[in-house]
Amino acid sequence: VEGDLVADDLGGPFDLILLSNVVHIFGPEANENLTARCAKALASGGLLIIKDFITDDDRTGPPFSLLFALQMLLHTEAGDTYTESDVRSWTRQAGLRDGGLIELTPQSRLWLAHKD
Repeated sequence: VEGDLVADDLGGPFDLILLSNVVHIFGPEANENLTARCAKALASGGLLIIKDFITDDDRTGPPFSLLFALQMLLHTEAGDTYTESDVRSWTRQAGLRDGGLIELTPQSRLWLAHKD
């Protein structure tokens, strides 16, 4: 679906939405809004996957994700890397059910959330 990820209607309903390396670009409020819009665009039983540099809740790792947060601080208006709790909070507030965290690479993780 072409369009402005931040402003345009996402359409739907979709069985799967993948946000790959997107949330680090935006601040928490924009990500909360984007997650809610994704949840709205999901079909019942659909899955939202957020792939990004998700950090440990205590922000002690993964090391690359923490260094990437510094890049976001220097090169974006509001970007950052976010903790598992941050991402979980966005999906729960959007009415999605936790699916869990999957280690994809030493620096990238997937957060899964389901729409009932």
